[in-house]
Parts: sequence; C-alpha cells; structure tokens
Amino acid sequence: TVFAPDVPVAGGGLFTNEYVAEHDSEFDYVYNRLADEESKRVYLDIIRFKVSGKIEYLLSSFCNKDDVYNEILKLSDNENIIDLGAYDGDTIREFVKSTGGKYSHITALEPDAKSYKKLLKNTDGMQNLTTLNMGAWSEKDTLIFSADAGRNSKMSSSGTSVKVTDIDSLNI
Repeated sequence: TVFAPDVPVAGGGLFTNEYVAEHDSEFDYVYNRLADEESKRVYLDIIRFKVSGKIEYLLSSFCNKDDVYNEILKLSDNENIIDLGAYDGDTIREFVKSTGGKYSHITALEPDAKSYKKLLKNTDGMQNLTTLNMGAWSEKDTLIFSADAGRNSKMSSSGTSVKVTDIDSLNI
C-alpha cells in the first residue's frame, strides 16, 4: 500500500480529521455550491486523500489532460486565465496547445526570479500574455520567500523579498 501524506508547502498545520471537523461549515459551503454529483464526489475524494494519504482517492478522479481541457473545462476561443505560480510556463504551454492558440488573455504570476526568467523565455512571442514577477496573496504586500529557486519556492522567515498581490488588484 502506498501512502502520500499531504504536507503543507507553506504555513503550518496538517490536514487532519480534526481540521476538517473545525472547518466543517466551510467545506459544506463549497460542497453545496458544486454544480453536479461528479464534482461533489471528486471534492470529497480530495478531502479523503488529504486526510488519509491514500492514493486510491486521487486515482478514482484521474483523467488525462486532454479530457480536462476538452471534456471538463470545454474551453472556448474567448478564455482568460490566471496562472498563479506559473513556474516556467508549463501550464500555459498546455493551455495554449489545447486551445490551438485561440484565447483572449493569459496572466501569469511567478514570484521566484530564476523561474520567472524561464517563464519569459518559454512564453516569448505568445500573444495576449501578461507576466508579472510577483506572487499571489490575499492582499498587496511584500513577503519573504526562501532563497531556494525553483518549483519548491515558498514563504520563509529568511530569503528574498517578493511583491505579492490579490487577484482583484490585477486590473485584467
């Protein structure tokens, strides 16, 4: 049996049964606003995975990326997306490929300077793209990120100062 415990990347605390019980009303709020039974099943399976670490909960909701873009999201030519933590543009490239390059606008935020340079290189020449060397947060601020560059950058008590913003302030 394989377990994959859910460990926070930033901040503290674990996703436990006690955590779920403490935030029961918030989980119910989301659950009751999901549009269909499949979405509700997937939502519950993600919570079950996060609490138990049991891979089978994730596998029960697996589908390939083409299905996500074409069957679940059903993307149109008029999509606007925001990629928070865009890393090197990997998700953006998938999105552009799945839309055949037809979309309205892409906004990409990447707080890590080294990853941001990769993002710029890997998205050079893309139309209707705004890239910002900053992170996403609940408000405009400056936070400290670990000095380790790359996909695992995270908030830290020491490191590099990084501007962050809330989505509503992006003016897109």
